[in-house]
Amino acid sequence: MVEVTRRGQRWADLPLRTKVLILLSLPLGALLACVISGILLVGQTNDLLTNTHRTSVAINDLNAKLQLLTNAETGVRGFAATGDAVFLQPYKQALAAAPSALANGVPGAKGVLTPKQTDALKANVVNELVVLNQIRLGVSDGTLSGTALTDELLTGKKYMDSVRADITLVESRLNAVRTSQRNQLHSY
Repeated sequence: MVEVTRRGQRWADLPLRTKVLILLSLPLGALLACVISGILLVGQTNDLLTNTHRTSVAINDLNAKLQLLTNAETGVRGFAATGDAVFLQPYKQALAAAPSALANGVPGAKGVLTPKQTDALKANVVNELVVLNQIRLGVSDGTLSGTALTDELLTGKKYMDSVRADITLVESRLNAVRTSQRNQLHSY
């Protein structure tokens, strides 16, 4: 009991200012810890939001490129069926966009495909554009019709189906990444 009294006496002997500082330091320390953890949490949340946005942009970019190629294919098929050059406008747009699209790829999708898969996707896009060009030239100069035209159209379809399958794979992987990112955001 003497020891308790001494401790109590020590507390009683402390100046009022020291007692107030000691009593305020505990809640202030807790508040400081909360503020620091809040700042860290906001930083992590912002990083996740940025990554989720980047993933969404990658998916949209991928879909826009696929739509451009699909429009080119549809336009050339329309030209092959009718001979009307107005159908070649989407094809010309795809040709104009192809060099930068192939060079840039899909920046937000890096690491989703292996380099071999990426090279195969690019090769299929190039092959599809080559076949579309052959169809366009052959129909324009009258050297491609009937069975030969059908064969070229089917060859183009084969390449386009491969492109669609590859893009579907990339998109499904990116959607899984985006879902994981959103779940992490919701867990905060």
